[in-house]
Amino acid sequence: MTIILGLGNPLMGDDGVGIVAVERLAALDLPPGVEVVDGGTGGLTLLHLMEGAARVIFVDAVDMGRAPGAIACFDLNRVDVAEQGALSLHETGLPQVLALGRELGVLPRVILYGVQPACVAPGTRLSPNVKDALPELVGRILREVGEHAILFPMQTEILEQLKAIPAGWQRRLYFMGVLGEVLAPAGVRPVIVGGNAVEFYTLGGYATADIDLVVAERAEVDRCLAAMGFTREGRHWFSEELDLAVEIPGSALAGDPERVTEVEIDGRLVYLIGLEDLIIDRLNALVHWRSARDGEWAEQMLALHFDEVDFDYLRRRAQGEGVGDALQAILNRMEP
Repeated sequence: MTIILGLGNPLMGDDGVGIVAVERLAALDLPPGVEVVDGGTGGLTLLHLMEGAARVIFVDAVDMGRAPGAIACFDLNRVDVAEQGALSLHETGLPQVLALGRELGVLPRVILYGVQPACVAPGTRLSPNVKDALPELVGRILREVGEHAILFPMQTEILEQLKAIPAGWQRRLYFMGVLGEVLAPAGVRPVIVGGNAVEFYTLGGYATADIDLVVAERAEVDRCLAAMGFTREGRHWFSEELDLAVEIPGSALAGDPERVTEVEIDGRLVYLIGLEDLIIDRLNALVHWRSARDGEWAEQMLALHFDEVDFDYLRRRAQGEGVGDALQAILNRMEP
């Protein structure tokens, strides 16, 4: 078993970075045999928390004499107690705990991910440099615990490009291109559905605040979003910095995967539910949920893309879903 053990005091500014990191990790679907623990400010209780583990990964603020936010990894089975003390591990007592564990013959493999703090003083906020280091820190730990975990610290260049795009559907689509590029090596294809897809097909006419995705490998997406600096609240992932929200309502596409639309944005592919399948989705809302507004959006998408629609497929699906009459009523209104 691997235990990821966060250390620090979240009431002392950057001293809480280890606790914040394990909170993010605890929200993810981690590989089997990986446990996340809040170790607080440490002490001899750490020896008890380490009991039964084959490997322990500590995450802590460490004064290494480097630039604030710098991250370093130490193999504490190879570093002697004197060197550990020189790392200035504030008040955790970690060097003493490791020395005792070694003496008792119960010391597992021990790794420390240290983050250089900028300010350790009363307060609940991390300094900007340390906060910015969190995505990379989480990503490196994910790589440590699972060979298939995704590592993606948001690169400064991409982050600035996203911020430069006005908040709205264009920024959301650009972000999905970035996300798709990161997930591609793992064979994961996230498909935009719901309101964000309607927003695309209506050229921004429809307005929504979040990105709805369908993806079979949700755990990979969760890890990736965490490494990108998103935080999870219930069903949603949020990035305040980018003003983006992501929800994954399902794993199966309500439509034909072969009809997924591919759009290239700045050299990256974005995937959206096929136009006909999205129209059926809105017609279902019209008929079964009595949502007249969704019927209007179905009609608008048909009007905007009339020459592109595969009407044979659309009618077959409409009949199968019990919305054929609603589709025909719209088509009758559109006749000259």
